[in-house]
Amino acid sequence: IIPSLTNPPVPLAQVIITFLYIVPVFFISLFFTSSFTEEKISRKLVVLLSAPVTRLQVIIGKMLPYLAYSIIVIIGVTLALRGNVLLGLAVFTPVMLFIFAIYLMVALTYRTFKDQTFFSVLALSVVTVYLVGPAMFTGVNDLSYISPLTLAVQMFRGETFTAGQYFLATTPLLLVFGQAMYVGTRVLNEEYLMGFRPLHRKIAEAIAMTIDKAHLNLSMLFMGASMVPVVFMIQLSIIALVSNLPIPFMLGIVLLGSVFIEEIAKSVSVAILLQNRTVTSVRKAVVLAVIAATAFFFVEKLLLMVVMSVVSDSMFVNALADGGLLLLPLGLHVVSTAIVCGLTAKVGTRYYPLALLAGSVLHIMYN
Repeated sequence: IIPSLTNPPVPLAQVIITFLYIVPVFFISLFFTSSFTEEKISRKLVVLLSAPVTRLQVIIGKMLPYLAYSIIVIIGVTLALRGNVLLGLAVFTPVMLFIFAIYLMVALTYRTFKDQTFFSVLALSVVTVYLVGPAMFTGVNDLSYISPLTLAVQMFRGETFTAGQYFLATTPLLLVFGQAMYVGTRVLNEEYLMGFRPLHRKIAEAIAMTIDKAHLNLSMLFMGASMVPVVFMIQLSIIALVSNLPIPFMLGIVLLGSVFIEEIAKSVSVAILLQNRTVTSVRKAVVLAVIAATAFFFVEKLLLMVVMSVVSDSMFVNALADGGLLLLPLGLHVVSTAIVCGLTAKVGTRYYPLALLAGSVLHIMYN
């Protein structure tokens, strides 16, 4: 199969050109991660935290030179390809920030160069699949707009794209960057940076430190809303990966996967509070679950409105619309999450997976 002779042509050449942008950014972000890790090991970062600066200023100060190098690369490659510099920056700056967000989390979570190298390579693989895979379907399926590289392909082809398509491709990346910066400011302390713990415990600790114990209701509102971009990106990636399967299999995989991902995202913060004994009553756990589910629901619908404006002709979206699932009621989210958190509070956090299964079964049955 020759990509250029297929109908429509597979944009292999244009996607390969985008690597001139993202490969240098990957290397620059690796240097950033290595620098961060080296300062953690030498404890220079701990000393810096005692200086009269905020943790956000520390992170930005560490990241800013590498962001500047990346912007120079984006401008240089665009000029070399005789492209529009402003358009190139508009397309690839969100990609750059997304990559740095992922590598910031790697740098904060892992203490040794061995672990950092392994998870940096893993992150590189996952991010590459997310960015490159959908772009290969440019002109074939509107779901390709989940990747900003689709916009780059159109830019190199001399084609235009709409504001809705641009925001669909870039908004989740920018939200993930903002979320990573916020989490970074919460976990940037000596105990977290220097601790040796399994990955799941480090993630749980990061979530626990992100929650403001003095304002649990507001924190659950924030946590429920902030989980949406990550869930959104995972779900759209699943859709893109299985969109060529027969409709029954495609819908089954997407709906099952989406349910489990959503229920974890809505309930994990409450489960961690229960594990840490910050919350001890079933009633309080259910109240926090309702708040988190409500925030998740409204932010999810806001993003879906953007998606529908772009991929309304997608066979998958038409199937969902015909089934009424795009009008998934607030009550379903609230009840399923309340079941997960209520059961976890009742029987203990060690049974959280079973409680998660119970809430997911209700969600799946509704779907």
